[in-house]
Parts: sequence; structure tokens; C-alpha cells
Amino acid sequence: VFARPAGVFIDPTVTNNTNLILIQDNIFNNFAYTGPQPGAQEPAWNANGKFGGALEFDGADDFATFMDPAFDVGAQGSLSFWVNMHDVGRRNQFFEGPGDGGFEAQFRTSSGGQFFGRVNTVLGADFAIQSGGAGAGALNTWTHLLYTWDFAAKQLHIYLNGAEVTYLGGFDFNIANWNSVVETANRLMYVGRDPGDNSRYFDGLMDDVAWFNRALDVSGADAATVTTIINSGVAALGGHANLVAHWDLDTTSGFTEA
Repeated sequence: VFARPAGVFIDPTVTNNTNLILIQDNIFNNFAYTGPQPGAQEPAWNANGKFGGALEFDGADDFATFMDPAFDVGAQGSLSFWVNMHDVGRRNQFFEGPGDGGFEAQFRTSSGGQFFGRVNTVLGADFAIQSGGAGAGALNTWTHLLYTWDFAAKQLHIYLNGAEVTYLGGFDFNIANWNSVVETANRLMYVGRDPGDNSRYFDGLMDDVAWFNRALDVSGADAATVTTIINSGVAALGGHANLVAHWDLDTTSGFTEA
């Protein structure tokens, strides 16, 4: 996952100029940048994660992106992560992609705070939405979220701290109009930002992100797996056959998390 400010990113370690950066060997050749040098890496690393470190998003312009040809979770999958929201009076975007479409995981302020998920269908977006009242309990508190989806079953489930949420009427886990698999392999995915709305950045901490290429059976065969994730972190699993990406976010510096 790549964490960096929006716009053209320039690494100050590869220039010999103190106050002038010359962008060469591309379409910007012979143009000079005289503005401020790139500042601190953002989202910033924070030592106070759920398990070790975490990424801290400022709610203004911090986000990260990732893409990989092996990241194929469109037909079915699960997304597990921890958030500690610093502001529940605004929308907090956790994940979206590919681009401004496909999947989405977000918190919104309606009805006292709702976690929701979305998949794009041929008829537009279709949602699974928590009934409400989640905001106060999630403010400045570590909260575990697990989204599971299965295109064949046309279902998108949301679990909050290990228990499936109560859904808003008309927006439960059944996604009846889900007519095509979301293409995720080698597609740009966003963390902490809604690329279609600049008011929807994530404000808070995020830790221990894991993607699986199977919809975990939370109340059945995978109950012990989910319990381990919540109690001890994904690393405590010692590996998992369906785990395609895990970011413990314990790296204190740098621009990538593998």
C-alpha cells in the first residue's frame, strides 16, 4: 500500500538542489518547481495502534492507494480492519475501488452513525447499511469491522466487533441487483479517501488490515479465525490459505507496506 499526499510526489533525496527541483526526462522537462519541498510522509505512522503501530489519517487530504495483479477479490472476499475515528460528525471513507466505483466501505452520520458497504451494479449502487446509532460508541475507540461478500449468493455482510449488525430497512445484506463481478486485480484501490468526493476523507487511525479471497463464515466454520483476528491480530493466525493481503502497519517509516 502506498501512502503519500495527492498530486505529483517528488522524493527530495534524489535532487541536488536546495530550493529548486527540476523535473527531467518527461513532459515536464525544462519546467522548474519553486514551491515548498515535500513535507512529512502522510498518512503518518502512529505508535498507538490496536496491535503495535497504525496509520493516522488527518481527514483533510491523507490517503493511500494500492494495486496488484494478484489482488483478485471481486467474486467473493472479506475485508478485516480496525479503525479509531477521531470525528464521527462527518463521513469517514475507509476503502473504495477500483477508482470511484466497485466496492466501498464507509461510515456516515445518518441516524446517529451508520457503517455501510456498497457494490456497483448495472442498475447503479446497491448498499448494505447498518441501522444506526454507531457513532458515539466508535468515537476515539478502537472498532473492528469485517465486510464479507459473495457475488454468487448476491450478499454483502457487515460485522461490528465480531457481531453482524442490524440493518436499515430495505438495505440488508441481500444485494439483489448485483449483476457482475467487480474487477479488482491490478486496479487502483483507495484507502482513507472517496476519489469522487473531496469531503469524504478518513479522520482517525487504521490498523491491521487484511483481505481474504473468500467470504468468511463468521458464525460457522471461520468463527475461530475471526475470534483470533479480533483478540490477537491477523498475524496470530500464522498464515491463512485465503489471505491475499495483510498490512500490520507496524513499519515506522517509508512509503510502502507489504
